[in-house]
Amino acid sequence: MQVPMSSYLVEIKPQIQELIRLLEREFDYVSVLCTDVKGTTYRVSMHQTTVGDYHFCERGFVVRVWQDGSYTEYSFNNLTDAADLAEEITSALKSDFRH
Repeated sequence: MQVPMSSYLVEIKPQIQELIRLLEREFDYVSVLCTDVKGTTYRVSMHQTTVGDYHFCERGFVVRVWQDGSYTEYSFNNLTDAADLAEEITSALKSDFRH
């Protein structure tokens, strides 16, 4: 069974690529994990069959960076402007490396 690619992830791919490009200016290594999971449940018993939304859904992002021999991560749920987001992530993660 082949699962179709998330149209949301296809749509935001250019923004994620831009975010990575901006973060690579500040960090030695950058990766971004993007998830968009939803599903359907099917329940069949002797007396009834039900179909419904699967209640385990997620949409979010985890940025992982490497700098000076250490990894750190930043997670978020809402994708905003790549430049603003890169600035926010850089600020948060640079402080992690100072500790």
